[in-house]
Amino acid sequence: MIEYLKMAIIALITGVTLPLPVSSAAHFNFFSNIAGLSGDNRRFSFYYSFFVLVFSLVVLFTFRKTVIRGFKLAFSSEGEIKSRDNKYFVKNILFSILPSLVLFIPVSKGKLLMDYLDNFFNTNGLILAGIASIVTACVLIIAMWYTAKTRNPLRRAVDKKTVLRMSFYQLPCYVIPGFSHIATGAVNLFISDIGSRNLVGQLYIYLAPSMFFISIVKVIRDVLSGVVFDPAVLISGAVIFALASRLVISLTTKINFRRLFAFFCGYSIIFGIFITAISFFI
Repeated sequence: MIEYLKMAIIALITGVTLPLPVSSAAHFNFFSNIAGLSGDNRRFSFYYSFFVLVFSLVVLFTFRKTVIRGFKLAFSSEGEIKSRDNKYFVKNILFSILPSLVLFIPVSKGKLLMDYLDNFFNTNGLILAGIASIVTACVLIIAMWYTAKTRNPLRRAVDKKTVLRMSFYQLPCYVIPGFSHIATGAVNLFISDIGSRNLVGQLYIYLAPSMFFISIVKVIRDVLSGVVFDPAVLISGAVIFALASRLVISLTTKINFRRLFAFFCGYSIIFGIFITAISFFI
């Protein structure tokens, strides 16, 4: 029962923070250490990768009408302009996955670049997560300040170059805890001058494919390598996580999300400093 309660709390916290421009990995890391849930480093990484996988599925389910419509119109003749625009959508989806292939470059026998980076960085350490959380928030603040100074009234649509940059910016998020997927993606969209009205939907839709691809590979490899976990505890946590993240996604799509970024930046800096300081006592 205690394990179920620990997982429920951590799943709820991770589900609330992952769709926001704050580091869900840093929150997961901190509260897992406090609760004693993380165990060994491999099981810690497995739990978080599983939550990222669930999040990508929640995003695809939430925006399923947009995604399905985009793919249908891309391969139909329902109007030249609509078909052309949605072909760009399909290309963007494909381009969003390409940068993630870098992590699967073999560096030695039986070792991928992803494995090497996971071993190099202590993914269970709070110091690294705290510093990365602070750096991410500062970069987002700079991007917000810069785009406020150079705001273009004619907002652009997302193109393949924007998606490629956003996907490359995501790579550190998969190997270094503390970098926020949403915050780093938002930095790219701000610099690319994507309109606030489209910001949230574009963030979630174009981040989900690479998150799904990388996380499902990690989860499968961890299971095949013999990571020990309780399926019932994990499934109960996944349900709580899915409900929490779905609720947050629904809220962010109904408000002007960009106006809250300054608050989340301040929170990330404070939280990063806190967990960095407290790491010396845990």
